[in-house]
Amino acid sequence: MTDLRDKLMIEIAASRHLEKSVSETADAILAVIEVTDLQECLRVLIAAEEISLAEAKRMQAAVQLPKKMYAADMLINACKARLITYRAMQNRREM
Repeated sequence: MTDLRDKLMIEIAASRHLEKSVSETADAILAVIEVTDLQECLRVLIAAEEISLAEAKRMQAAVQLPKKMYAADMLINACKARLITYRAMQNRREM
């Protein structure tokens, strides 16, 4: 997971520099990296200061409540959507 973390940290910083929106690049990153581990997503997002520790705890709590599966799916998708730009940045570099 360290390689994933490094790539994501670099690309989050790059996306900030280019001022790209989440909607512009979320699909591209998800096509390359299938992030299934919510804990790893949250660690990367906290480290990149994309979300606060309180937001991460709310996401974890929602995921652990079976009655809130829809909310949990939404939170996981939002978490994944914030991990953006790896493929988009790679494609731009190759062009």
